[in-house]
Amino acid sequence: MDGAKWMRDPLGPPFQTNLVWGQRFIQTSLSLCSRMENIQATTVPVDLHHCPSLKKPKKDCAEQDYKLYRETQKKTKLSIVGAQRISALRKGLDLDGHSEKRLVVSVDGSYTNESVLKKLDKNVTLIGRIRKDCRLYELPDCSETNEKGGKRVYGRELPTPEQIRQSQDYEWKEVKAWAAGKVHTFPVKTVDTVRWRNLINQFRAINWTDSVKINFSDFVTMENKQRSTKNNPIHVLSNLFYARN
Repeated sequence: MDGAKWMRDPLGPPFQTNLVWGQRFIQTSLSLCSRMENIQATTVPVDLHHCPSLKKPKKDCAEQDYKLYRETQKKTKLSIVGAQRISALRKGLDLDGHSEKRLVVSVDGSYTNESVLKKLDKNVTLIGRIRKDCRLYELPDCSETNEKGGKRVYGRELPTPEQIRQSQDYEWKEVKAWAAGKVHTFPVKTVDTVRWRNLINQFRAINWTDSVKINFSDFVTMENKQRSTKNNPIHVLSNLFYARN
């Protein structure tokens, strides 16, 4: 799956790359093989969905119009629409008599978030990218409880993906895959059944910034400035964020 928002101006000079607004689409393609061997696959587009960006209302617009804009903006995010298209593809395969076949979807890192992962249909596997410094956890023991007496959601904290890559405690495994016209052997490390805490924290931050009408990207920028300030170990924004969540 992929989407596009910007395009190069075809009338621009060759020595200067000018970008112009383009139409935003989500395209889904299926990889087809002529036989089940290590051969080149042919990708065939099966879905093209128009996802235009919403026009932001003027500053002097009515508060009701702004709220409507914010609500519609949440529903038209690429990740939300992408999850809907994956679900539609899965249902289409089931109606065509392929309910026993597993649908494996390869997506960009922008789709590896809570909006998509929590809405995956049965028999769908998603392959995406995550940050190399994200916090991963094991599944909790069913008998364990948290400080408030409820069931624990996260188990023991695992090393980050980058730490796992550099650690000697995790063995390298060799897998074979077809790429660039031939079969290649790739060394990989795998960790089965983990939970990703940053997903929930990120969406809590988005909800908080929405409630106080602060753009989430501006929140991240301010947070990074706070972190880069010398002799300032206590981050005011982080404390305010965690206090409200």
